[in-house]
Amino acid sequence: MNRREKMGNYSYRIDKERGVIVVKADGCIDFSQTIKIMDQIPFDPDFQKDYKVIVDLSEMEFHPSFNEFTDIKDNLVRLKEIYQNKIALVVVGLIKTLGDLIAELVNREGMKIKSFYTREKAEEWLFE
Repeated sequence: MNRREKMGNYSYRIDKERGVIVVKADGCIDFSQTIKIMDQIPFDPDFQKDYKVIVDLSEMEFHPSFNEFTDIKDNLVRLKEIYQNKIALVVVGLIKTLGDLIAELVNREGMKIKSFYTREKAEEWLFE
């Protein structure tokens, strides 16, 4: 069963058959919601460290400050032992540039993150 969980303007579901966690942000989100969802998903009973993750940010409204941006990056690095497989970000516009920058920085720390304009391209990379 792939139930959907909601946390603020984030939602997620864990697809156990495909081994993927799908996170979606809709509308206006803030920094605290972003950190909370990253920290909360591993407590889901269906969570597995080796699941791939798709984070669809294509419909979010959030423009992080520089400090929030670096804190998001630091939190991802802090969680690298928990999220052990690939993470694909689906983003639009200027957020794609920020996604690429976060990916570059956290990949240097041993994570596997990449940003994409479409969900199809993200899934292609996740499952190659």
